[in-house]
Amino acid sequence: MSSSKSLSSADARWRQLASRYPVALIALAQLFGTSLWFTPNAVLTPMLASWNFAGESAGALGQLTSSVQGGFIVGTLTLGLAGLADRFAARHLFMASCLLGALTNLALILAPGLLSASALRVLTGLALAGIYPIGLKLMVQTAPDRAGAALAWLVGMLVLGTSLPHGLAALQLSGSFSLSWGAAIGMASLLAVAGAGLVALLPPCLPARHEGWPPGVIPVSCAAR
Repeated sequence: MSSSKSLSSADARWRQLASRYPVALIALAQLFGTSLWFTPNAVLTPMLASWNFAGESAGALGQLTSSVQGGFIVGTLTLGLAGLADRFAARHLFMASCLLGALTNLALILAPGLLSASALRVLTGLALAGIYPIGLKLMVQTAPDRAGAALAWLVGMLVLGTSLPHGLAALQLSGSFSLSWGAAIGMASLLAVAGAGLVALLPPCLPARHEGWPPGVIPVSCAAR
């Protein structure tokens, strides 16, 4: 009984924090979600070795990169042409995309070769179309009066998120620690799941800003549901 109460209390505290600092929460979720973008590129050498790949690593790198970029383009076009971003709540699309991306990224561990891995990267690119562009929409809906500054934070998180796997690879090359390529893939997927969890903490609707709000509070609009 006490454990359930403590969990409920912790959830309430997290949700209160999310209500006070939604911009920071969305930016952090974007950082975690976009870590999926170049994850296999950062662990390419050991991954190819596990497949007994006999071709050139540069060709494999190009194929994996173009696959995720192609999936992102197709996903963005689909969201725009089908009007999915207007028919569904931005926060729900973001969370679903993070979970889909985490799953397709994690499936790389089971991929038997480059062709199947490239297909999975296309699916991850489709998921990323629901993370980055939808994250932009969610940020504008959340902080319409500070959209410029909020979007700057979001773009910065995109740069950091896409570079996270390369930072991990650099640490491994420096000898700071050793991590298998499968574990690195799994860590990126866990970050994406965490990004979905952070956005889930956002309140679906808060009243408009008024004088009673504490300094620094940016209420979430009902449009962000």
